[in-house]
Amino acid sequence: MLPSIRPQDVIFVNYKPEQIEPGIYVLSVNGLVLVKRLGLKDPRTYMIMSDNKDYQDFDVAMDDICWGAAVPDVEVRVIGKVIGHIRLDS
Repeated sequence: MLPSIRPQDVIFVNYKPEQIEPGIYVLSVNGLVLVKRLGLKDPRTYMIMSDNKDYQDFDVAMDDICWGAAVPDVEVRVIGKVIGHIRLDS
């Protein structure tokens, strides 16, 4: 998530399931844990974005995303919402 969040930063994550709305989330995408920005593309699709332009954005249908293990066989699982971070290096 460079430049917003650096690898050395400590992030604070709210794990409480709630409605998914635009923000930065910790996600599991096919088993790979990522920190990404989540936005609403249209009424049926979320866009998953990185602040780092080296990584491509991608779309996911609302039916293919859930909090934790609420729905089996989804592509994207929300682990939690990033609610803050601390930069430890100068």
